[in-house]
Amino acid sequence: DLADELLLEMVEEDVRGLIEGTCLQNAPILHFSAKADEDCNQTLRAELTRLAQGWLDDVAHDRAQRQARPFAMSVDRCFSRQGRGTVVTGTAMSGSVALEQQLQALPASQLYRVRGLHRHGQAVERFVAPGRVALNLAGVHIDQVPTGTVLCVENSLSVTERFDAEVTLLPHVRAAMASRFRAMVHVGTTQIDAAISRLDGQQWRAGEHAFVQVHLDQPMAVAAGQAIVIRGSQVDPRFGQTLAGGVVLHPQAPRHRLKDSIVLDGLEAVANGDERQQVAAMVALCRQSGADELELARWLCLSPNALTKALKSALAQGHIRRFGQPTRYLSPSAVDSLEDRALQAVKAAHLAHPDRAGLDHLQVCRQVGDWLEPTMVLAVIRGLVRRGELVEDNVLFARPDFVPRRQSARAEVVDALIDVVSAGGLAPAIGNALVSEVQARVAIDSAEFTLATKQAQAQGDLICIKVGFWVDRSHIMAMIRAVFERFIDAPSFSTGELKELLGLTRKHLIPLAEFLDQQKVCNRSAQGDRTFRPSALSAWRGHHDPEVFLSGF
Repeated sequence: DLADELLLEMVEEDVRGLIEGTCLQNAPILHFSAKADEDCNQTLRAELTRLAQGWLDDVAHDRAQRQARPFAMSVDRCFSRQGRGTVVTGTAMSGSVALEQQLQALPASQLYRVRGLHRHGQAVERFVAPGRVALNLAGVHIDQVPTGTVLCVENSLSVTERFDAEVTLLPHVRAAMASRFRAMVHVGTTQIDAAISRLDGQQWRAGEHAFVQVHLDQPMAVAAGQAIVIRGSQVDPRFGQTLAGGVVLHPQAPRHRLKDSIVLDGLEAVANGDERQQVAAMVALCRQSGADELELARWLCLSPNALTKALKSALAQGHIRRFGQPTRYLSPSAVDSLEDRALQAVKAAHLAHPDRAGLDHLQVCRQVGDWLEPTMVLAVIRGLVRRGELVEDNVLFARPDFVPRRQSARAEVVDALIDVVSAGGLAPAIGNALVSEVQARVAIDSAEFTLATKQAQAQGDLICIKVGFWVDRSHIMAMIRAVFERFIDAPSFSTGELKELLGLTRKHLIPLAEFLDQQKVCNRSAQGDRTFRPSALSAWRGHHDPEVFLSGF
């Protein structure tokens, strides 16, 4: 009654500082007097009742959520009883188990039948978590379910070597610790050496909360929401005091970069958000791989009904999107990234293969990411088709403005090329000069000119002497005939004599002479003179047909 407003405000700030980080952190602060009347006491009782009821409701809700999830239990003792066989005991974390049910032992992934259940020494037909329970398993030796094994419903838990967690460094840890250190991580009834990275990249200080990624030395079964304890010392990470404790947030996390705000915000939402926010954040943490409903059930502390409602809400509000068959969920940012990669893949294919109409769906899926579910990637690409950013024609995807180059030249272009080359005899236009002469007869571009030369060669009308230099086949045959008839009885002939015979300049003569060498008609000596090869002389005398030397054309 004697306290003024300023004193009350100061005391309230002191109390807030004392209860920060405890279960009373958000509790209301009531002002009352030691000489309070009955009305003030009633107010205090009502507020305490409301606070206690809130806690009880939270406990009941958490218990209901755990009971709705699949059964899971960490084995802390395993023994064999005569007439019974193998018996394991432990504290069940969630769900229920009944006689004759099949349970999976992780990380070994073996299935075993439950043929007996005991709770506090009494046989029961069904057990509902949480609590202690003993399971009599059929067809298993005690060595197959050692301490640390997790028994669960098949495919309901993740076996992982990496998970994300929210942890608190205990107040007694005085020295600052590096953002990455090694320690012993205790999960359930087992412990494994691990490297622990603080995801915000900061040094550790006593009492701090932080998000971490734990890299285990061996795979282990981990459940979302499961408590972990970190022990170690700077001398030996396997021994020492308890350093920190926390809970698992993402049991099968991808590798994260340090100081990634998207990852930190996502883990914050998984830790403290409502059910819809948890689903949206977990899907975003999966990046381009996305997640299906079974994976989300393993990675979130939600009952099946709560997960279904959260998925519907997140979809309706556009926080996640659904693709593929079976259905996978992606965040909008992941969809944008996949769409951009698909567009870039199609663009690169157009540049690399301008004569092709596009990429088929398997090629696009491989280019976008061969580790991704193909039906999901295809569904994303078809979204681009619906928006007009890509077109689909006979399962080929292309950009709307893309026109493939001709795969064959027009007949009139091939005819014009052959006419121009034939008119030049053994000395036709070469390179760009040839292109210009053909363009003077018919409108073409360089790509169609290239196609025309390939077609003319394939048809046997033109022979390529060197790059850019084509000669009509009939002129080459006449040249070979003239060379044999003139020099067959001569021991050798010079380049000058060949020039005199053919009446060519060196521009055309040298490539043609080298062509004769390549076709094994002649041999060129060190002095520059040429002689007929014995095999060529024999072939000529036997057939008198230049075609013998053009069999490859």
